[in-house]
Amino acid sequence: MEHKTKPELALEMLDSFISEEIPFQFIQADGLYGNDSKFISGLYDRGVSFICDIPSNTHVYITKPELVIPERQGKRGRYPTKLKVRNTSPVEVRWLAEIQKTWDSVDIRLTDRGMKTVQCADLIVWRRHNGLPVDLPIRMIMIRDPEEEMIRFAFTNFLNEDLADIVKNQAKRYWIERNFEDAKGLCDLDSFRGRNWMAWHHHVALSAIAMLFILKIQQYFSKKSIFVSLNQVVSIVRHKNPLRKLSTAELADSINNVNKMRTRSWIGKMKQCLKRKAENTANWITNLIETRSELSI
Repeated sequence: MEHKTKPELALEMLDSFISEEIPFQFIQADGLYGNDSKFISGLYDRGVSFICDIPSNTHVYITKPELVIPERQGKRGRYPTKLKVRNTSPVEVRWLAEIQKTWDSVDIRLTDRGMKTVQCADLIVWRRHNGLPVDLPIRMIMIRDPEEEMIRFAFTNFLNEDLADIVKNQAKRYWIERNFEDAKGLCDLDSFRGRNWMAWHHHVALSAIAMLFILKIQQYFSKKSIFVSLNQVVSIVRHKNPLRKLSTAELADSINNVNKMRTRSWIGKMKQCLKRKAENTANWITNLIETRSELSI
């Protein structure tokens, strides 16, 4: 099995979506993927639109870099062969946010405390790949949240779209993360205790189906103009379909069956351990006898 990074696996998933003609508008990813220059280049190669978050210490060029091979200094030494940027130096994106003067306000979503508003700005920059600048410009988005006192940064290839629309699309990642948190809390998505990939796939599939079932019930009530939270949906399901109470004999049989399975598993592991120990001991004795025979000769 070949080891692959998360960005590499993400590109493989994207290839399968494209080959299966699964419709989507754009790719959205967090800073782990946006910080991977190969992943961004892979999105460009596949011709898809994207909005990818980047870390605050990402280096970019604010003017188009010019690559040259520098001249040799003096008469000694080898001639330079590596390209270097002649006209500018990279800067961190957080420094660009510090010197940014104008910010636009954008309403991104309605919350329990009212409309959530952020401040945003954009800039055309040139990113780096393998230590060198990329010739193709990219749009960098800066989003400042007054409530959280933090600034988010993102790369996008939406060069001509309205800034407010891009910021609203970037904010949709909140619902993706929220969905994962709901799946963990309500459907035990993060409670996997298996030891192989097949069991993991089964667990994730069952958790996803359970989450879809809860969302469908919530959608059913919303069509009737009745708002219920996901936790309330779970309470309704438990009320309508209570778990059957076990009798004393059934409970005892369940406990005994579990203990029998644990005992069998433990005995099997102990047998394997003793077998390996006996094989190692036999090999050691054989090697000792051969060594003594060689010494006696």
